[in-house]
Amino acid sequence: MINIVMYYPDGRQIYVRCGGVIDTSYQGSGSRIRGYHMDITEAKEAANQAKIAKSAFLSNMSHDIRTPMNAIMGCIELLEKEQSEDKKHEYMEKIKSSGHFLITLINNVLETAEIESGMAVLDEEPCNMQTVLDELYDVFSETCKEKGVAFNVKVNLEPQMVYCDAGKLKEIFLNLLSNACKFTSAKGTINVEVKQLPCDKEGYVTVQAAISDTGIGMSEEFLENLYLMFEREHKSMGNKLEGTGLGMTIVKHLVDLMGGTIQVESKLGKGTTFVVTTQHRLADEATGSRRDKAADAKQLAGNDVVIQGTLTV
Repeated sequence: MINIVMYYPDGRQIYVRCGGVIDTSYQGSGSRIRGYHMDITEAKEAANQAKIAKSAFLSNMSHDIRTPMNAIMGCIELLEKEQSEDKKHEYMEKIKSSGHFLITLINNVLETAEIESGMAVLDEEPCNMQTVLDELYDVFSETCKEKGVAFNVKVNLEPQMVYCDAGKLKEIFLNLLSNACKFTSAKGTINVEVKQLPCDKEGYVTVQAAISDTGIGMSEEFLENLYLMFEREHKSMGNKLEGTGLGMTIVKHLVDLMGGTIQVESKLGKGTTFVVTTQHRLADEATGSRRDKAADAKQLAGNDVVIQGTLTV
């Protein structure tokens, strides 16, 4: 079996695989070969594309790992020579920041591989969507306050339990809100609006979340490749570590896994808006109540006093 390149008169190139065996039943003079040939151009081109993608992946991975590793090793060398306690603390903070970046990168790569291999599945359980949003508010309200960014959240949902993978849903919003915080400067604004839409599927609810910011935005050219691995429009962020370039890939895969949709509008210097729409099966309120009580009992175990409160946005 051999692979050969053939050319048409007009210059087009195709790849052909040929093979065969000697026909031992042939009684005539000479020999006769039973063979075959097949056009493998598409397979060959797909293999070439996969090879290119693999090389690009390894190149990007090498760069992204080398950047924080260089920062860690550099800070360790400076730390060994430094006498000032303030400087030592500064170097330790940089080492921790670089270490967290490495962990994020590794986790994102592993999750991307799991999703693309088809191994990722939804672990849907009854949960209160409001609780998920409250937890996200807790995470980002303080971050935005420290940065001087206005963080506004508006929620219009009926109080009801739904089946969803809360962990993956949080991950979608964490990635989108992290980017909004990262690329929105002081005195900017981040708005989150979550509302319930009419749903024509009995026993289900449609939830739409819009996350908009007044940050640096993205070009139309970049938006075409937004969900590709390692795609980053803003290559330089001073001496700060940039993102892994995998967050939006993961977001798109998770939204698809949930059977939802994601839309984006963005302009350079004007900001960005993401709209995520998902459908969730309604859960029995009694089921949710039983789960909440079990969780409360577990939390109370071994504690003398527990102060509970709910942040509603």
